Amino acid sequence: MSPDSDGRFIVKADAIESYESTYAPISVEADPAKKNSWRIVSVENHLGTQKEMMKHSFTVEGDRLVEQDGDYQAVYVKCKERTE
Repeated sequence: MSPDSDGRFIVKADAIESYESTYAPISVEADPAKKNSWRIVSVENHLGTQKEMMKHSFTVEGDRLVEQDGDYQAVYVKCKERTE
């Protein structure tokens, strides 16, 4: 699981939002070698300061989103709706 699990990870059409960072996608391309996988190049804003360009690979596996960046891997699980 993600070591930064103290916040949500949200994927929108124009941004990827995590605990303290927002990533503005520059390019998105499907990975032809993997099903349900995309390579995304983005610019990171960390606590309001623009950082560097990031290259990540995201793969959807059932209800999980796997983020891969070199040796770093995070697994995000879709939140279930509350029923009361």
